[in-house]
Amino acid sequence: MSSSQNSTLSDTAYDEVTAYWDCIAQSDRNPDVEGYAVRLSTYIANVCLAILMTWSRENVKASVYVILMQAYTVFLATFISLWRKKLSIADAHFVFTITISPLSLYLVYSTFRLVMRKSTGLYERLGDSKRWTAIWSTLMLVIWIVLECIIYVAPDHVFEGERCTTASFEGWLFYRLLTGLVVFEFASFFIPVLLFMYLLYTLRHCKDIYREYKWRQGRVIKWRFFRILQIPWNFVRILAVSNYVVVFRSHRWLVFFAGFHSLSYYGRAIWVSGYPDMEELYDELVHALHSDEPDYQYTVKPEDDFDPLGFGQILAATIAIEPIYEVVKLTFRRRWDVWEAIKHYPGSVWSGIVFILTGHQIRGRKF
Repeated sequence: MSSSQNSTLSDTAYDEVTAYWDCIAQSDRNPDVEGYAVRLSTYIANVCLAILMTWSRENVKASVYVILMQAYTVFLATFISLWRKKLSIADAHFVFTITISPLSLYLVYSTFRLVMRKSTGLYERLGDSKRWTAIWSTLMLVIWIVLECIIYVAPDHVFEGERCTTASFEGWLFYRLLTGLVVFEFASFFIPVLLFMYLLYTLRHCKDIYREYKWRQGRVIKWRFFRILQIPWNFVRILAVSNYVVVFRSHRWLVFFAGFHSLSYYGRAIWVSGYPDMEELYDELVHALHSDEPDYQYTVKPEDDFDPLGFGQILAATIAIEPIYEVVKLTFRRRWDVWEAIKHYPGSVWSGIVFILTGHQIRGRKF
């Protein structure tokens, strides 16, 4: 009798934890919001903008404006739909995901460094647009927080026809962990490589890191009070910064690799394995979660009018046209630089291999 009661309690607790996920899985999805073309074009646009912000100095301001315009256009449409109660909870979650791109996070991070009066390469290249960029980037962070609170705190008030109740902390945590695992599956292949190469370069650059550490330590301003607490804090902080600066400045390909990893994670989040209809993905996950419950009933609502390449999606996908065109122009304008990079690539790879194996750099070559 006791084991039966414990089993019933555990099943009840499990159902409470997965209830919020099950509700989102059965929520309606607008193909103009979560359509295949919209997801793919958004990802392509972010990749192109990352290329422009990295290798095109004259296109930095325009690229930042495109990122902000893309995010605020989605925000405006979202809040209008919320006000009219025409947005489903699944679409609201997707809007939250699609606006938090690596480039948007980089904008917020650069703004934070600007406020803290730290050097930031992005704002140094923006010229007279620093103030407005900082304002819009900070406001974007506020909107993320507000939107997240609206989704989780009051779903029954702002989402018409949804069966979701206010999410419990366990339900919210389970949803975030499960979605994180799904999108992390592809990107996780790159993390061991990135960590291994970073640690290997750290060992090879011990002397350089030590010199950087001593130089930065000499610039530390001592606290007037509690100096005993400053010693461990400065040691950890300066050592981490010195390690980061030496490794990433000496091996720029790690920066590119880390950026590629971030974009692959973001691409997995908005373009999950190329599912034309997100209902198929949620259907598979829900059945996997309740595979040991033979009495569990879950049926996906048939979307008779679902068109993965409908008119609304194609229209929304045009946002990727300008970034693609700018990347093509940049490639043509710097075609000789591209050719030189391709021509010297084998030598750079060999120089890097020699440095990894011996710790010595081939003279006349950069790794």
